[in-house]
Amino acid sequence: MKTSHQPFSSFIGHLNKSVYAKQPLTHSLCSGRVSFSHIKAIDKKIAECIKHGIYISATDQLQLLQLRDIIVKQKSHCTQKKLAKFDEILKNLPAIKSESCKIWELITEYQNINAKRMDLKKQRNDSFQRLYSYFNAMADYDYNVPPAVRMLFKRLIAAKNGMRMLAEFQHFTQIHNVTTPINCSIPDNCSGIKNRQQALTAPPSISLNWAEISNKIDEIFMLDLELYNYKQNIDQLQNKIKEIAGTLVVLNNAEYLEYLKSTAG
Repeated sequence: MKTSHQPFSSFIGHLNKSVYAKQPLTHSLCSGRVSFSHIKAIDKKIAECIKHGIYISATDQLQLLQLRDIIVKQKSHCTQKKLAKFDEILKNLPAIKSESCKIWELITEYQNINAKRMDLKKQRNDSFQRLYSYFNAMADYDYNVPPAVRMLFKRLIAAKNGMRMLAEFQHFTQIHNVTTPINCSIPDNCSGIKNRQQALTAPPSISLNWAEISNKIDEIFMLDLELYNYKQNIDQLQNKIKEIAGTLVVLNNAEYLEYLKSTAG
């Protein structure tokens, strides 16, 4: 019986067809027959799953464990020999990761990515707030700042993310001459700033040239893009977790419970 290069669920499906010799599987435990070739195929498939880290669903595990009940019901002259071999195989079953283990791995991955996202979000918000305070102060600062530049700063203030901020800045640079240096600085004790609190939130004597403003906007844009990618990864992980969680079943096979008790250390 072929065992390799197929998902475990497909393997179990083909195995059941061979054991019960009929489809659909409306079988009873007395209607099937497990041969030594079946047991050998199961042994090989479990070894493959362990080697390659293949997950097995709880439903597939339950179907596999039900085969032991079939061996018992057969009551052939080689039943004990088959059971001994099958029980030896079952000892390797805990080495295979179940889908519940996969969920915990995904949850751990989600927590790690989300922690990185929160750190990055704080970095982005801090950078944005510093630049926002600068723009906010300069928009109300009359001295040596042309009206078009003050209007640009007001539009940048209205932008809530790096993409819009970058678009506003690029549009401005396309229609205005920004090659001429401009003294966009806030001197100490400046009376030209209407909102004194804005002056306090911006570092005194801060000065940014056009290239520096562009670099800071690019930095926020890249941080926003990275945050977006983190969000996409988190959404994908959440969907995977929900998908797997919806397929989990509770194993209630009496023989398997006894087996777990006997192997619990």
